[in-house]
Amino acid sequence: MDYKLSKYVFFLNLRDGSAVCQIRNGAIVKLALACAKRIQNGDLSHLSKSSLNILIKHQIVIPAKTAEREELVVDFMRRKHKSTALCFTLSLGYGCNCACSSCFQNEYPKDVHMTDETVQKVIDFILELAQKKRPPAIAIWYYGGEPLTYTQSGEQLSYIIKSKCNDIGINVYQYMATNGTLLSQRSSRAMLSSLDQFHLTVSQSKQAHGRERPYRSGANSYSDVVKGVGLLAELKKRISLRINVSNVDTLEMDLIVLLKDLAKACGGPYRGMVIQLHQHLREGALCRGNTEAARFSKDIYTHISSVVRKCMPRLDWGPENFLLHGTSQVLYSQGRCLGELCGYIRGSKFFVAPSGDLYLCNITENEPRYLLGNVRNPQEALSNKVYLRALTFLLADRPECKSCEFLPLCITTCSINILEFGMPSRTSCRKKQQDKVVEYILRVTSKSTEVVDKNIARFTHEPQE
Repeated sequence: MDYKLSKYVFFLNLRDGSAVCQIRNGAIVKLALACAKRIQNGDLSHLSKSSLNILIKHQIVIPAKTAEREELVVDFMRRKHKSTALCFTLSLGYGCNCACSSCFQNEYPKDVHMTDETVQKVIDFILELAQKKRPPAIAIWYYGGEPLTYTQSGEQLSYIIKSKCNDIGINVYQYMATNGTLLSQRSSRAMLSSLDQFHLTVSQSKQAHGRERPYRSGANSYSDVVKGVGLLAELKKRISLRINVSNVDTLEMDLIVLLKDLAKACGGPYRGMVIQLHQHLREGALCRGNTEAARFSKDIYTHISSVVRKCMPRLDWGPENFLLHGTSQVLYSQGRCLGELCGYIRGSKFFVAPSGDLYLCNITENEPRYLLGNVRNPQEALSNKVYLRALTFLLADRPECKSCEFLPLCITTCSINILEFGMPSRTSCRKKQQDKVVEYILRVTSKSTEVVDKNIARFTHEPQE
């Protein structure tokens, strides 16, 4: 059988040779430099049988008749149309008791919230879609402002949606993004009991929290947030806690104090909490969809990783409690190529504004060109041309992208970036982020390898199936 080099591979010269990465699955093989050059030119004749088999096994070399792009598109469409959960983000209102310096909602009108009529229409909309689509599950995100400002609406939504969907055999998972300051209030208890997971943010120290996440009165909200985390631990709720890092020099000391405060509030290190460290964004730096801005540079990420590992054993927190956000995790995680489809791309995700207006996603909220309709007339929204255009968009058809070696990583890119910017933005185009692919290869190939023959080393990194 004749073979050819896959079009979705990336070569990198190393000190002791070269490496080739299969973009589709994250596989990496180390090569002799001369061998790599010949393979890049399409010459496979010099390879031994064992070397060729290694390259074939990990799809770096493929049968000559393989139509790779067509296979990629078929796989994408299969995953896109696979039965998936219906996802709804419900913004209960813009009112918030905090004035976080990096929040893009600071200028939103604080008196806007869901009316009782809108709440009922939202319930009807979700139940109608549930009956029509019969998804395996429904995921609800409660969003704001601060959603616990609106506990009456939240209780009604969370209880009715869960009970009605359970009656027809659909599981409902409910989440909340909250500043944490109102968790311990008695009025919040009923709503908390029906939710599964909570997402909170705290600054690295009490002093930094007072500057970055104060109450509107100017008071420090740190103690109330920590107290709220303790209550969630008592209720055995899952917690995702983001720590904003603004001063790397004092991080070790600050992290020790913060983890002690959290452990005290939770009655010890709480295994149901995952802690993520993010770079604190200065005022005005945070905008909708600006996820890359919160990632650390390689050097800072390495330093922070070492600080966290030093602190963990001293305070009895385990590695399962930490998820570090760094450039080395952008492309591949545990060997698996990142490319999970957002519910928006599948047509199963909706953002509901306090007015009942429907959008493609929360990053398009209040953008008239992305308005789909309103929960009072759901059919209008589901037949909206913007919605249909986004659903039918295929990155592999773009002239700039169809022959790019990074297409397997980008094909699941959020269509909003494409529709808004006309072409992939830097945060969605992996070709513009080659440094991260390079870092991934260097990190993996730094491990010792066993030479198979003069041309090729033992397979270095095998992705999960």
